[in-house]
Amino acid sequence: MFRAVLAPDPLFCGLCGGWIDKRLPRITIRGVPPHPMSAVVDHIVEVDRGGDPLDPANLQPSHRVCNEIKEARRRTLAAVIRHDAGELIYGQPMRRNPKPIIGADP
Repeated sequence: MFRAVLAPDPLFCGLCGGWIDKRLPRITIRGVPPHPMSAVVDHIVEVDRGGDPLDPANLQPSHRVCNEIKEARRRTLAAVIRHDAGELIYGQPMRRNPKPIIGADP
């Protein structure tokens, strides 16, 4: 299934629209990490949000770095939403009406 997504030639990133060089290493070989511009398969609708992991309509090619940026943005947005909801962030409870600390500089 994933090979079919990465098969077209030329291959373009579904996130940035840039050309993907299929010759770049996609996996770690002899301790050398994958190239950031290598091809990976991106789930358009994330699996944890109800996207089908094997549905061809939910898969698109992308650069590794574009996919990582998309995931970082998604996690940041989720943290902001939790912050606004007053949930725990980084193990510390949110203070809705913080009281001033006595003796602190203004």
